[in-house]
Amino acid sequence: MLFDREQLAISFVNIHYEYTQTITKLIDLLCSLGENGVLYQLYKHNDALTSGDLAKYLDITSGRLANILKQLENKKYIIRTRSDIDKRITLVSLTNSGKEETERIYNRDIEIYQRLFGALSDKELLELRKLSLKLFDEIKAIDMLN
Repeated sequence: MLFDREQLAISFVNIHYEYTQTITKLIDLLCSLGENGVLYQLYKHNDALTSGDLAKYLDITSGRLANILKQLENKKYIIRTRSDIDKRITLVSLTNSGKEETERIYNRDIEIYQRLFGALSDKELLELRKLSLKLFDEIKAIDMLN
């Protein structure tokens, strides 16, 4: 073995604590589960979604989602309509200005990642992607996120 896995784990824990605040800010900017998360899900699905589906995709409560939808509706980014098939179901869809805002946010996020990746070589970027996917699969397997 080339290294002590316990010492490596300790090193990662220390790095985690040192950078938590900065990483949290970046994640909040890029992966918001609030307004940006709703906009992204609607844009990604390119169709109206039910409130229930949105809450499930974002893993948030219906109460939290209702507050977010109200904010987005006030900004004219979404519209809510009742389903023609079942009036109990609320459908949420993007307005044109909502689509434009989502594209603006998406492009901003791409620029942020391009800037971050500028510090890495092509080889390092490929290795980062490979290792990130491997760690993400492991996190999902041990269900640390739920």
